Amino acid sequence: MDYLTKDQIDVLKQEIDILISNKYQSTKTELVRDSTLQELEKRKGDLENWKLEIENLRELHLTLAYEPTRTNILTFSNWTKKNVAEDVILDINVDQRIVGGAQIVWNGKYQDYSLTEIVYADLQRLLS
Repeated sequence: MDYLTKDQIDVLKQEIDILISNKYQSTKTELVRDSTLQELEKRKGDLENWKLEIENLRELHLTLAYEPTRTNILTFSNWTKKNVAEDVILDINVDQRIVGGAQIVWNGKYQDYSLTEIVYADLQRLLS
């Protein structure tokens, strides 16, 4: 299963909780996506280990100035899995005060790769 964002993981956790609460009943429910049921089948019904695996995923917090497209998210996720770690999901937030670039928090360290300070400094200079 392709874990990309924290939001997707949150939905998946809810679905796993539904499956756990209905463990001895039919797994076919409108509240669980077919893709989740297919992944469960691949995992031979091992809900507890799957949930543990999901809870152990690390988060990279990414703040952007715009709402990313599915293609953007896939690109960011692929880059992160290749260059940071496989067990990382993206926690994407939107802050329109960021002028360009991104702000990133990883392992408690904040990096501002936006153009916010530069642009606001230039604006202040122009307005002075």
